[in-house]
Amino acid sequence: VSQPQRGAEVEGPVVKLNSLDPSQGGEVVLHAQLDGGPRFLHLSLGAEDYRAALAAHAEERVVRCVGELGRERGVWVLRGARWER
Repeated sequence: VSQPQRGAEVEGPVVKLNSLDPSQGGEVVLHAQLDGGPRFLHLSLGAEDYRAALAAHAEERVVRCVGELGRERGVWVLRGARWER
């Protein structure tokens, strides 16, 4: 993907969570199918969505997010991610 894709919908399990203060949100990594194969996808979430990501990780659920998909410095990212319930 050379140009960011707006409104991209991606899904996969939460494989990593990182936050200094979960009440403020945090960084999440999904294992998603992108560009023809399994890839790690990084996204930033607000507090409410981060709590949902924590629960999804604990329950080993597949989740769905929508946002602007692209690559930055060789890493897949989803900017402006909205957590789909």
